[in-house]
Parts: sequence; C-alpha cells; structure tokens
Amino acid sequence: MLPQNVKTTILLADAASTILEVEKNFFRREHHDILLANSAQEVYETAITHHPDIIFMGFQMQDMCGDELCLRFKAHGELCHVPIVLVVQPNRPDDLLRCQRAGCDDILLKPPRRHHFLGAVEKHLKLPRRAAPRVEAKMHVTYREPSGEHALTHFSINVSTGGVFIETENPLPVGTPLLLDFIIPGHSEPVYCKGRVAWINQADGPSHPRLPPGMGLQFFELTLEDMAIVRSFVMRSLVVPEW
Repeated sequence: MLPQNVKTTILLADAASTILEVEKNFFRREHHDILLANSAQEVYETAITHHPDIIFMGFQMQDMCGDELCLRFKAHGELCHVPIVLVVQPNRPDDLLRCQRAGCDDILLKPPRRHHFLGAVEKHLKLPRRAAPRVEAKMHVTYREPSGEHALTHFSINVSTGGVFIETENPLPVGTPLLLDFIIPGHSEPVYCKGRVAWINQADGPSHPRLPPGMGLQFFELTLEDMAIVRSFVMRSLVVPEW
C-alpha cells in the first residue's frame, strides 16, 4: 500500500452525484485529498488548478464522453502524465474500445467497487511520473508566428502526443506562440494546430547532448481526430519502430 505519510490528491468525476458519494466513501479511511466533479468542464478546470495525482472518471459525463476528455488530458503539456482511470458500464464493448483508443491508463467496470479503486491507486501511484513517450519521426514541420507571414520548415527528430522536437540552428525564444502543420508518417492529410516553444537545445552546452541543436514545440488545440492519429503513430512505433 502507499505510505501513510504521503498524501495524494484524487479527482473523482461522474455525472451522478450519488455515484460520487459512493466513490468518495471508498477513501474515507485513506490518507488522500479527494476532489469531486460532475461535468467534463469541471473536471478539466479542477485538474488544471489542483494537479491531481490520479483521476477516476465516468465514461458518460454531462457535457462530454470520458474518452474525449481523456484525449485532451493526454495532449496537455502538464497533465499528460496523470493516470486516467475510466469507469464504464459492463457489456458495452464499443465503449471499452473507445476508452482503449483514447489511451486511458486503466478501465474499471460499474458498479464501482472499493477494492478496485484502492487497487488502481496503489498500482498507478507506485509508477514514476513520466512525460508522454517520444518516438523517432522524421517529418517536415512547418511553423510560423501567428502575426507573421513567413513560414519556416525543418525536420522533426521525434514526436509525442504532447509535442515535437525539430532540428534547427536558429531556435525561437522559449514561449514563442506558433501555428504548426505537419504530416504524420502513414497519413496523407496534414495536422494543423497551435503550439509554443517549450525548450531549446543549444549548440553550445546542449541540455540533451544526444539531440542536435533545435527546439521542443508543445502542441495546443489538437482536434480529437488529430490527437488519435498522433497517439496511434506513437504507440505503433513503440512496438515496431518506423525506421
């Protein structure tokens, strides 16, 4: 079990308040801070504000299905590491498939059971926090500042669901907002999204010596369809490298 002196934050989300009360009682004797949310919007805002250590979320929320919200979390630069456990109705294989495709960390079946919830906390919070996995990907990435007219194109070195690293001798300053477009290998349609410069690998004194000079770009406002394409490529490449 988790050490008793380590206090963690757990976010419980479900459209039904009665379900939330049941789930909250699972942790009544545990050493955790419990947050509750009824809608997808409330889940997202609460997570951004409080940065929970794990999120349990019902599949059928008031304003968005759980798999869609899961995709948004996995695309978020700061929240992509938070384990997402989706709680679904049994005997609904389509819902289960959607949860798996969304990249959730675990799936529990309703009605909620205390030992399943406590087991998920023990399982996932023992794991070290990690950023979204990156895989090698050589593709043209075109980027421009929102107010600029001139687009620049460079090759990417790797990509994740949270962003892409591109090789360039002239990186832009950290925090620079950008408009991005690129084509994921194996797909013909380009991906368009907003982004920003998250970090720089300088030629002199690089923070990542194994990477060439360049900059890491963080994705923002990926559509659900584009996020699914990027995630599918990443997960496929983790099993069978593309090159």
